[in-house]
Amino acid sequence: KNLYIPAGIYRVNDNMTFDGACSGMTVWGDGPSSVLKLATTMDEDGNIECGWTIILDGASNGALENFRLSGIRVDGNRSGISGFDVLNTCNLIVGYPDSSFHNVQVDHCTAHSALLGSGFLTYAAGIDFVDCLSYDNDYHGGGCTRAVSGDFGDADKWVRFTNFTAHDNGQATPFDGCGLDVGRYCRTIVTNLHSYWNGQGMKFSTGTEALVVRGARLAYNLFNGFQDTDTTVGTAVLDLDGIVTHNNGGVGFRLITGSNVRIGSITSYSNYCALSGHSRSGFGFTGGTLQGGDIMFGTSTSVLTSFTADSLRTKASPVVGVLVDGNVR
Repeated sequence: KNLYIPAGIYRVNDNMTFDGACSGMTVWGDGPSSVLKLATTMDEDGNIECGWTIILDGASNGALENFRLSGIRVDGNRSGISGFDVLNTCNLIVGYPDSSFHNVQVDHCTAHSALLGSGFLTYAAGIDFVDCLSYDNDYHGGGCTRAVSGDFGDADKWVRFTNFTAHDNGQATPFDGCGLDVGRYCRTIVTNLHSYWNGQGMKFSTGTEALVVRGARLAYNLFNGFQDTDTTVGTAVLDLDGIVTHNNGGVGFRLITGSNVRIGSITSYSNYCALSGHSRSGFGFTGGTLQGGDIMFGTSTSVLTSFTADSLRTKASPVVGVLVDGNVR
């Protein structure tokens, strides 16, 4: 029950849903030339009919296991559906699937709700994204989030982004849309991330359970290269290594939370700059306060208590190289 999609453009008028009955299935194409493109068909209420372009549903018909999507491009067709009330056009993963995306490209997604205009969005664990590309979407390039804790099951149920590339995302929300957003209650492993020309390079949010990074280059983003927005919980387990962040409009690396933080190496330089060469020029930060710089740990209101690091490197810092708030050990 495998499915081959040869090179060509295929108009998608309704959700393509793969549930538990599709366990063990492989859907593959010839790479970016095999295009699934959202059509412009409207329903009676004036909404684009499709909704999610592709859904992996591990909550219906049993768990979705060993499903693989490979060599496909998904086009959200933002220009073709401009002016309509678009429900959402990104790819959604829900329930408890054990599945993988290999060499999948997604672009031009839009929605009336910002988050739903992301490229990849998963509400489940056990997902691998390998050699995937997400660009020119309204919100995040990729994201994972859960509404409540404890939904990820066994300890091996992680979300993994390997050789993930995201650029020019955040078109509708230039200071918020990230190349990669690791959301609440997620356990995520990121290996060799390339995130550039987005609203932000990478962030994690309130309630993140664990984040492991092994190599990330975050550059030329409008706002911060790496940041967290967790100001209340502070319980995340963070293991970060091989992060290089440079030429971002805001802080290169900012960390204000975490009670178990282990850092290998961070290299951060030439941040807090006006990105005059950016495709959305006019943004950027050029002020001279300690709100920006290359590496920042903690603020007066943060919940970061301590961290250990092997190597912190900065150069050509226009404001400050490394700033550690007095509340941090």
